Amino acid sequence: MFFGALFPRFIDPEASTIVQLVILGGTHLAVDGAILVARGWIAVRAAARIRAQSYGAINRICGTPMLGAAAVLAGRSME
Repeated sequence: MFFGALFPRFIDPEASTIVQLVILGGTHLAVDGAILVARGWIAVRAAARIRAQSYGAINRICGTPMLGAAAVLAGRSME
C-alpha cells in the first residue's frame, strides 16, 4: 500500500515505468536500510551503556511502582 500510494506521484507516464520503479525502489531500500542499520547500532550502544551501569538504580526505579501496586492490592483484599 505504501508504494501504491507514494510512487505514482513520482512516476512519469511518458518514460519507462519499470526503470523508474527499480530506481525508486532501490533508493527506498538503500535509505531505509541505512536508517535501520543506524537505529540498530544506536540500540546496541545504548544497551551496552545501560548494562555497564549499575542495575540497582534501574531495579529500584522499576520495582517501586510494583511494590506500590502490591500494597494497594493487599489493602483491598483485607477489606
